[in-house]
Amino acid sequence: MLNNIIVIDDAIPICYQNYLERTILEDNIDWKYRPNLGNDTPKANIFDITPAPGIIHVFCNENGIRSKLFYKVLPMIEEVCRKASYNLTEIF
Repeated sequence: MLNNIIVIDDAIPICYQNYLERTILEDNIDWKYRPNLGNDTPKANIFDITPAPGIIHVFCNENGIRSKLFYKVLPMIEEVCRKASYNLTEIF
């Protein structure tokens, strides 16, 4: 799977990065703490399992768009896919 990694320098313009940072840090955004973002996330190797705590926000799920931020981050997703020559067919 590591051979599928694509590095794209400056994929997101600085002005858009700044806009997203200001937007996602607004006080009225529903961020949730989760003690483990994955199920048994490996830390150093497959035998060294440790929780991976983090903060999440649901943009969309199987029920559709769940956040007002969805359309603010969508251009970033589309631009990165375009620069990576990736045909975006679904976001979940």
